[in-house]
Amino acid sequence: MNIAKLNDTVSFQYKCSFEDDVFFNSAYDRDEPYKITLGEGKMIPEVEKCLIGMKEAEVKSVVVPPEHAYGFYSEDKVVVVDKSELPHDVEPIVGMMIQGIPTEGGSTINVYVRKVEGDKVTLDGNHRLAGKPINFEIKLLMIHE
Repeated sequence: MNIAKLNDTVSFQYKCSFEDDVFFNSAYDRDEPYKITLGEGKMIPEVEKCLIGMKEAEVKSVVVPPEHAYGFYSEDKVVVVDKSELPHDVEPIVGMMIQGIPTEGGSTINVYVRKVEGDKVTLDGNHRLAGKPINFEIKLLMIHE
């Protein structure tokens, strides 16, 4: 049986979960599995390293630290603004995503509403999964010849 090695092209599927086994993403739901060439750096490093040495149909698990997943959580990306600073058609609700908020540098970011207190709204520019290690369950489907 073939074993995946550096520079092999492989097809695989994966499921992502948190430490408490709550699944939040699954490549098993895709019409096509992921297909990459190992070593090209097109996948999270821990996932590529896990795939190297696997046999077809084998399943392995690996934990991806925050710095290789959605980044560390940064309080610097949390701001409190007045409701009047939000787009006029937005009524903020905790958990809501607001897209295209302008930054001082002229670009835009997506934020989510963390808290609403009177006329003050706490906006969070961190990814919702920032700061969390992600568990990957990987199934190698095929090593392409």
